[in-house]
Amino acid sequence: MSTVPHPNSGGRRERNKSDKQQRIFDAADALFAERGYAAVTTQQIAERADVAAGTVFRYASSKAEMLLMVHNQRYRRAIEYAELHLPPAGHPGERLAALLTPLVHFGRLNDENTAAYGQAMLFGSSHETYRTEALELMERLQQRVAEVLATAWQLQHPASAGQPAPPTPDAAPAARAIYAAFLFASIQATNTDITVEQQLAGILNQVDVISRGYLHPAPAHNATSAPSRTTRLAKQSKEETHV
Repeated sequence: MSTVPHPNSGGRRERNKSDKQQRIFDAADALFAERGYAAVTTQQIAERADVAAGTVFRYASSKAEMLLMVHNQRYRRAIEYAELHLPPAGHPGERLAALLTPLVHFGRLNDENTAAYGQAMLFGSSHETYRTEALELMERLQQRVAEVLATAWQLQHPASAGQPAPPTPDAAPAARAIYAAFLFASIQATNTDITVEQQLAGILNQVDVISRGYLHPAPAHNATSAPSRTTRLAKQSKEETHV
């Protein structure tokens, strides 16, 4: 049985409150899994939990936040599983695949709920507790991705010939891009007939492109080199104006 994110403790009143919260959590969890997000109402959750309809909103301000409440727990466990099985070393593409694959499979357990969760996480109220938790989980996954990329950079650019290793570039932007690709593909899968394997392959292709851009950046533009095509055209236009 799932447990509420923040169980209460203390006297009888607090235990009763915790018991109601647990029943609401379990009812919402079961109904979303059975029927999908769109088909569930807060009234149904209240009836399944055997509480008054108004009581439900003491623990979550909306149906969307109830989904965040229960899905955060499942998503957290999926991330913990992925972290536990992340290879300690190896090719960055293989390590990122090991990190993201369990999360893709988790998301495909219920496409509708996954899409609704992503939308609630991105566009929900900034004052909702469970949205804050969801954003923290998003940040946690991005940090793991950034760590994989930064480690790969350091291995590819070691110190040599008495020279110190070059500074490690900030991997956070690349990690955010990878997460965005992952999230978009997860939501998009709800509107297509794409298989899990096809979805995962598409995500990993984007991961490869973004990773290569981080690990092998294009050389910086040399200001003393030949002028760019834009500069040449601007100069030509100026000369023609004075003819």
